[in-house]
Amino acid sequence: MARNLRHCAWAILAIACTPDEGVVAGSVAAKADAKSLADAKADAKADSTAPVDPAAGRDVTATRDTAVEPPCPATGCDDLVSCTDDSVAADCSCVHAPRNGTCSDGDDCTASDHCQGGKCVGLAVAASLCDDQKPCTQDVCVTGKGCKHKLISGPPCTDGVECTVGDTCVNGACKAGPLVTCNCATDDDCIAQDDGNPCTGVLFCNTGAYPWTCNLKLGSIPNCKAAGPCLAALCDPADGACKQLPILEGQPCSDGSVCTEGYRCTSGDCVLALASACDDQNPCTNDGCDPSIGCVHAPTGNGLPCNAKGQVCTAGDMCTGGACVPGEPTDCSDGNACTGDTCVAGAGCQHAPINAPACSDGNACTLGDHCAGGLCAGASWQNCEDQDICTKDSCDASLGCLHVAMDSVGGCDDGNPCTSESCVAKAGCVYKPVAGACSDGKVCSVGDYCWLGQCAPGKGQVCNDGVACTADVCSEPLGCTYLPTDAKCNDGVTCTKDECSPPVGCVYLTANLPCSDGNVCTAGDMCKGLACLPGPATSCNDNNPCTTDSCSPTTGCSHTPTAMTSGCPDGCTPVPVDGLLLCFADFPWWGPRPDSPTTLAATPYGTIYDTQTHLDWYPLALPLSPSSYQQTVAACDALVYGGISKWRVPTAAEAESAARFDTLEAKTTFAPWFLPAKTEWLLTATTDAADPTRFWPISDLTGGFGETWNMVSSATWQVRCVH
Repeated sequence: MARNLRHCAWAILAIACTPDEGVVAGSVAAKADAKSLADAKADAKADSTAPVDPAAGRDVTATRDTAVEPPCPATGCDDLVSCTDDSVAADCSCVHAPRNGTCSDGDDCTASDHCQGGKCVGLAVAASLCDDQKPCTQDVCVTGKGCKHKLISGPPCTDGVECTVGDTCVNGACKAGPLVTCNCATDDDCIAQDDGNPCTGVLFCNTGAYPWTCNLKLGSIPNCKAAGPCLAALCDPADGACKQLPILEGQPCSDGSVCTEGYRCTSGDCVLALASACDDQNPCTNDGCDPSIGCVHAPTGNGLPCNAKGQVCTAGDMCTGGACVPGEPTDCSDGNACTGDTCVAGAGCQHAPINAPACSDGNACTLGDHCAGGLCAGASWQNCEDQDICTKDSCDASLGCLHVAMDSVGGCDDGNPCTSESCVAKAGCVYKPVAGACSDGKVCSVGDYCWLGQCAPGKGQVCNDGVACTADVCSEPLGCTYLPTDAKCNDGVTCTKDECSPPVGCVYLTANLPCSDGNVCTAGDMCKGLACLPGPATSCNDNNPCTTDSCSPTTGCSHTPTAMTSGCPDGCTPVPVDGLLLCFADFPWWGPRPDSPTTLAATPYGTIYDTQTHLDWYPLALPLSPSSYQQTVAACDALVYGGISKWRVPTAAEAESAARFDTLEAKTTFAPWFLPAKTEWLLTATTDAADPTRFWPISDLTGGFGETWNMVSSATWQVRCVH
């Protein structure tokens, strides 16, 4: 066998190839020329130094006939593929066997790399594994570079803001679209729209599509199922629980057996009703139903009474062997002489009318009894009249005619205690007056007596309880009553509490009671012992330096503009009134108000509060036609508004302050309490010192005041109340 040239090349290191080991034509060794081979052999022969095997002690240099082939090279078969096991075959050829297991294909865009058929293969990375959770980026994986996120524009997105629609991507960012009106944002927003009936389901906020609306939650309606053929399942709106209600009462129902036709719905249960199902109408059998074969009828009741079917004309029927055996013939006698009594099979006793010669109806008050239509009836009634007016005639069905004396039955009693009664033959009842005591039925008369057959009233009832301060009267039907009257105990002393206290009579108690000393300039007067002590003096100070404050014991406080003698105090302006110069407060007269409308504020209880004058204004106008000054003041005194009751008519200065605001922009905000027309006048509580029926009106046109006017003028006054 010819050797490969590579084998010969290894062989010349130890021994030259023999001449007969030539190169086969066409092999790899044929590529070496003859000269090279001869040179190799010459070199091997010239080598005189032979290796010695130390163990054998002999020359290991092989001869041409005993040559040993050298081993295969240890390296040179690695194919640099991680999924193959590289080895050298016996003929020194390289072997690359595929293996299983993990590997790395060097691609960042694959995962789960593994050996398959000698090659390393991986699974492409899904786009979701590169998802950066941003709707406006395109997520891709680039071989060798890994995940990349490209900013995009155009696709729809959501900006996370409730109830915006049409959000789109712009350069990688989500731009919000138009805002729409949503019916809800959370499930709690749907509670108000729910009907509160758990049987109709529960609403939830559907945020799956715009606009968000409250929709019925799937599966929230209770699925009530009947528990039997005789029950109906209904949902209770009170708690949403399924309730079982009986239905089809007395109607047929089925439990799946052959006896079903004998079952009836009874209070919600399907119950066997033998009387209507398996009853054979035979009292001598015990009826039942076998679910497999149906109705069964077992003989029973031997010797027990029964009623033989079709044998109504027998008596003493008896059960024998499951059958009802007829007894003796039935006695059909009805004891009526006017009927013929017979028994007809299948029909029973029959009573046909007959014309008997005589009968008795059992009534002693009838005459000529005879049969008519099967009944005994009298032809006429007994006449029991005995022609005596002093007897009461009657007829008893058992005894016949009765004649009872009138006196014994009270037939002549007229109910009058002042008469005697008797009955005289042919005359009848006779009544005679009698004397004696009687009663007219009234509790307030005593000693009533009979007079000429009538009850005459006696003396009037005297009522006296012995207490001087009670009103003693007798009235029907109560009789005597005694009413305590405190007015009868007045001792004329202010500081005593006078009372009528039966049975003692008048009592006079001293106490620390409110009283009045007759002076309106004191308040809180109180009793001490028997004396009324005045309380603290009433303060009439109106904090206006331009008025003289005083108090009259009879009329109370008055505030009169101070007459100018040596000049008005600071803050006051002299004003000519009826030839006199009177002092009036400077603020806010005759000029613009020094503040702005922002000093007005609406209060929670519905008034307008002025932070500069510290006044509450009633916000509505009270137009009054000509009226008295006292009626105008009373209108505000009686006003209750915003929980406040102490209102009054404003002074001229306060009204001027309000009128000034009407010329400013504040009227657009607090318009209700400004005057509706420039030509009207605002009434004030400031009166003319010389004539209390005249007052100072404030003009809405100028903000100033004119002369004092009388209430009976033809103007319509606008009243504003302050607190």
